[in-house]
Amino acid sequence: MGSTANTITNNRLRFKPIELLIIGVILGILTFGAIPSIRTYLLSAVVEDAVRFGEDEAVKLNDFYRSQSRLPKDISEANLANFDHIDRLLRVLWLEDVPARFSNIEADSENTEQAVNPATKKTIGALSFEIDVTNLGVEFESNSAWFLLLAQQEKDGMLTWKCVSAKEPIQGLENKYLPRRCLE
Repeated sequence: MGSTANTITNNRLRFKPIELLIIGVILGILTFGAIPSIRTYLLSAVVEDAVRFGEDEAVKLNDFYRSQSRLPKDISEANLANFDHIDRLLRVLWLEDVPARFSNIEADSENTEQAVNPATKKTIGALSFEIDVTNLGVEFESNSAWFLLLAQQEKDGMLTWKCVSAKEPIQGLENKYLPRRCLE
């Protein structure tokens, strides 16, 4: 009786070749579908690290602005930390000459409270971040992509910061790679 039970159990654990083929195809489809999501996640994680670190360093820029009544000419003047520890971050630049499309933040026509008021923020500088996108499977014309942390001067003279995609004239990240707080 014991040997018959073992034979039945052994027959149940064996897969037919067609079953193995079907399992392989299903696993292949699932893996192929997951790769773009993984690549998007990896780039989003790098951008999140850079944005978080940039926001921390923006505090130093705010202190510099309060004490000097101006923004620095470059990141070394503001005594910013070295960004080398962030994987895939190639370069960080301070831009005094911000691209024209970022110079004034327009009122949002969808938000009635802001639509009534004129724009209250003026961009007076930006931290520019260049991210290495090679080997992430993300399609860009070059091997790098950019985003900006804009220094915006409020009516009361205080600075606030907003992260945006750089787009033109430099190769900007798509909004889907920016942290959610950048899109609000």
